Amino acid sequence: MKIKGIFAADIDNTLTDSRHLIPDPVVEYLRRLHKGGWEIVFLTGRTFAFAQKSIDKFDFPFHVGLQNGAEVIQMPERKVVFQNFLPHKILTDLDKMCKDHSIGYIVYSGYEAGDFCFYEPHLFSEAMLEYFEKLKQLSSVPWVAVKNHKEIPEVGFPLVKGFGERKVLCEMRDRLLRTKELDVYVIGDVIDPAKGLLLITNKGANKGDALRKICQMRGWNYPIVAAGDDENDIPLLEMADFSICVKGGSDRLIEYADVVAPSSPQLGIIQGMNQILEEHFS
Repeated sequence: MKIKGIFAADIDNTLTDSRHLIPDPVVEYLRRLHKGGWEIVFLTGRTFAFAQKSIDKFDFPFHVGLQNGAEVIQMPERKVVFQNFLPHKILTDLDKMCKDHSIGYIVYSGYEAGDFCFYEPHLFSEAMLEYFEKLKQLSSVPWVAVKNHKEIPEVGFPLVKGFGERKVLCEMRDRLLRTKELDVYVIGDVIDPAKGLLLITNKGANKGDALRKICQMRGWNYPIVAAGDDENDIPLLEMADFSICVKGGSDRLIEYADVVAPSSPQLGIIQGMNQILEEHFS
């Protein structure tokens, strides 16, 4: 079959509904899109265990970039295509900086290492620990309590996620971008968009670079349509030939979008993609 293009999309608040799952009409739409000659790529901040609840609905080949693009897996084989992990030694500096900014943080191990989530309970309030219980219910990711970062296994890891006031998270993001070879973003939380999250990955472990590497490895040289809703989707939209911003996330994304689509609970991605298809692929 002749390939028409590549559809690359964020998952949360771009494709998902209020249950944090991809609804059946969107699943069926993407199935038809693939059948019609489109390669499908998902790029998410989720772990594999969290993403699995949605992506297991798809019965065709696709790629999924996890942890903001730090790890890419080919489906349905669950084959790791490439990784771009943070070195363990960086935790010493990150630990100090987070504590200096009164930011609690968690560290993810990655798919091949069991998708563990390491955290120091004493860094978080009782309210935050209760909030973590809600996060745990969204996936089967094991959470491991440690006394300090030195107890985290000395291997590379895909992502550090910080929790705190959005203003403080933005200050730390700006500081990290000045002093470290990292990719750093502040985004809204899946459960409570009013909460801020700080995503820290290795340099080049972002959604745009992950998609670029997938295309290079697969020899794809086709038009790219990308869709997202938050700050960490900017590199993805910048790489695309045509871009869709789904309402409900960061207003910053609108300036990068060719099409502004309704929110994900309104199945806005279908409307947005249909507009791109009608205007550029009919």
